[in-house]
Amino acid sequence: MTVYTGTAGNDYFIGGEEDDSLFGYAGDDTLDGGGGNNYIEGGAGNDSLRGGDGNDFLDGGEGDDTVFAGDGFGDATVIGGGGNDSLKGGYGNDTLDGGIGNDTIFAGDGYAMATVIGGEGNDWLYALVGDNYFDAGTGNDTVVGGDHDGSIKGGEGDDSLDGERGNDTIDGEAGNDILRGTYLNGGEGNDLLSISVGGADGIFYGGAGNDTFYDGEGFHQMYGEDGDDWLLVGPSARGGFLDGGNGNDWIESEGGRGSITGLGGEGNDTLLSGLGNDSLDGGNGNDLLFFNGYGGIGLSTNNTLIGGAGDDTLVDEQQRSYLDAGDDNDLLYSRGFDSTLNGGAGDDTLDSNGGNLLDGGEGNDLLYSSGYGNNNLIGGAGDDTLSSYGSNLLDGGEGNDLVYSNFYGGNNTLMGGAGNDKLIGDINSELLEGGEGNDYIVGDSGYYAFDRDTLRGGGGNDFLDGGSGSDSLEGGDGNDTLNGGTDGDDTLDGGAGNDILRGASGGEAGGQATIYGAQGDDIIYGSSSKHSSNDYLDGGTGNDTIVGYGSSFGTSYATLIGGEGNDSLVTGVNYGVSNLDGGAGNDTLIGSYGDDYLQGGAGNDTIEGGYSNDTLIGGPGLDSLSGSFGNDLYIVENANEIIKENLDAGKDSVESSVSFTLGANLENLILTGTATINGTGNALDNIITGNEANNVLNGRDGNDTLIGGAGNDNLIGGNGRDWLIGGTGNDALTLGSDQVTDTVVYATGDGSDTLNQFLRGAGGDAIAFIDIAAIDVVKSGSSTQLRLADGISGNSGFGSGQVLLTLVGSTGFNAGNMSENVASENTAQFFFS
Repeated sequence: MTVYTGTAGNDYFIGGEEDDSLFGYAGDDTLDGGGGNNYIEGGAGNDSLRGGDGNDFLDGGEGDDTVFAGDGFGDATVIGGGGNDSLKGGYGNDTLDGGIGNDTIFAGDGYAMATVIGGEGNDWLYALVGDNYFDAGTGNDTVVGGDHDGSIKGGEGDDSLDGERGNDTIDGEAGNDILRGTYLNGGEGNDLLSISVGGADGIFYGGAGNDTFYDGEGFHQMYGEDGDDWLLVGPSARGGFLDGGNGNDWIESEGGRGSITGLGGEGNDTLLSGLGNDSLDGGNGNDLLFFNGYGGIGLSTNNTLIGGAGDDTLVDEQQRSYLDAGDDNDLLYSRGFDSTLNGGAGDDTLDSNGGNLLDGGEGNDLLYSSGYGNNNLIGGAGDDTLSSYGSNLLDGGEGNDLVYSNFYGGNNTLMGGAGNDKLIGDINSELLEGGEGNDYIVGDSGYYAFDRDTLRGGGGNDFLDGGSGSDSLEGGDGNDTLNGGTDGDDTLDGGAGNDILRGASGGEAGGQATIYGAQGDDIIYGSSSKHSSNDYLDGGTGNDTIVGYGSSFGTSYATLIGGEGNDSLVTGVNYGVSNLDGGAGNDTLIGSYGDDYLQGGAGNDTIEGGYSNDTLIGGPGLDSLSGSFGNDLYIVENANEIIKENLDAGKDSVESSVSFTLGANLENLILTGTATINGTGNALDNIITGNEANNVLNGRDGNDTLIGGAGNDNLIGGNGRDWLIGGTGNDALTLGSDQVTDTVVYATGDGSDTLNQFLRGAGGDAIAFIDIAAIDVVKSGSSTQLRLADGISGNSGFGSGQVLLTLVGSTGFNAGNMSENVASENTAQFFFS
């Protein structure tokens, strides 16, 4: 072995084929080891060292040295030492160490694995081929890995580390580094990490610091870890998994069609999707998640946005996406369709363009559809506000909710759910259902009359107003208030509870209100439009108060039915015909200006007719009836009915199916049915008509008309100038003991009658025959004899010798003046000849 020792000057040594040792010492030396395994030290000065074919050791020492491991395949150790050195490896597994200074190190030309160490200083380390190991050391270093699979460590300092075309593992370590490769670890500092080979897949770790990740084409896994990181996949990327970690991170797919999974982690993060089927999860913090679409709707489907904890903003400009904001107070917006928006816990705001499902979840949420698509809005638990355009389903869920349709919206379904809710419809036909709780429900804004709303209060004490149009209102359980609105043909059903129900009010047009009180003690008011209306009001069970109201200008018609219970029915201001039926119970019925029909039904009823020609029917029970003004008709079933009629207030009649005596100010009595009953008049001029049975009709005082009708009747005229018409049957007619003229009418078809208290002579009683022919008058003494010469037309039932008429007087009928017609003292009989 040869040892070459230099001087203080510039030495030049070339070793032999053996293992040599070369020492340059001071000066700018040139040392070449030659063959063998050589040991070469440049010493001080700017030296040039070259190895040989063997396993050489080369140390440039102090100064700016150029050190080359040689062209051999030996495993050389190359050390730059102090100064700005240039080191180059050979074809073996060389170790190159730049040491102190700004060094340039080339790993070598071979495919072996070199170890390259930059040391202190701003070094430039590179390789062309080989699975090399680079450690840049301290300083702001540049490393280029070349082909094959290498490993690069940046060390301290702001480094640029590029693995180039191999599958390299790169660790930036401390400092603000730029990393390009397939497996990257930024370490401490603000690093830039990107792929080095187009189309390759990479795994990137940012480490501590605010790092930037970029992926061009492949599928990459990016982990921001600590710091405020920016993670980006390019438009040609096949997708990726991007995890921001701790810090306020930015995660974005730059318009690519590859699908990404983005995780914001801790911090206030921003996550932007591309055109693929992406999944974004903001994690903890106040995050922004955005499906951007990059120029159009409908390019991406089946996306998922998860806000996590924190006040998040989730924006979907795609279609068929799923948005879940998670906890806290979040904002969710969807511009696409067929998406699901879930607010989760917290006070959230959800907005959708159309065709989506919005679920506010827990908290006091605001849900609205700003577009004209058809959405489903569900408030969930909490005091929520829901509104929409389009034809939507709006369900407030639990809590005290405000649910309304915007002007010019579609045909919506509004549901309050549990809680004290407020529901307001728009100008279209809608279904509004309050659910449990004390709800406030208004059908529409009162703009158009052609919309038809359905309002359902549900459980609780609800307020319902149909607004304009022909609406249907159902109070449900609880003590409800139902208003038909301004106009239209409304149907109101109070349901269970003590309800207040009103028909349409204040409208120009008339309409028909159909109102059912159903169960409970209800108060019902009919329509009160300016013009005519036609209402049907039914109290149902309970003690109800029903007021017909009516029209100020037109003619209204109303039907009021009390149903079961002690009801009060009042026609109201109505110039038309009202039909009042109290039903079972002790009812009060009051008519108005029209010709009303008032029927009390079962129970002890009080009925008052009003100002026109009314019909009052007491029904079973002890009733009190008052017709007030007009020609009224009373129909009674109880002889003890109390009828109160005003003096000189029309010609009033009573129809009775029982024996009845007319009270004060009543003119006429008509017996109905088939039972044997009697009728008695009063001091007025009465008309009393019997039924088909055998009646006793007593006119009492006044100029009465008694009509027996069918049956064998007993007609008693009483005082006054009476008309007695026996009708068919064998009747007894008592003309009265007064000294005025009574008239008896005998017509075709009548039977064989007896006239009692007949007053003969001038100024006496008269007999009027109707449709009876061929009567001769024969005088016999001072009396008058009737002889029927040819029979009575129409009375073919009379046989020869049958009694036609019997006159019974107090005086005057005796053998001296009646000849053969005297049957007994003061009785004259007339026979059919």
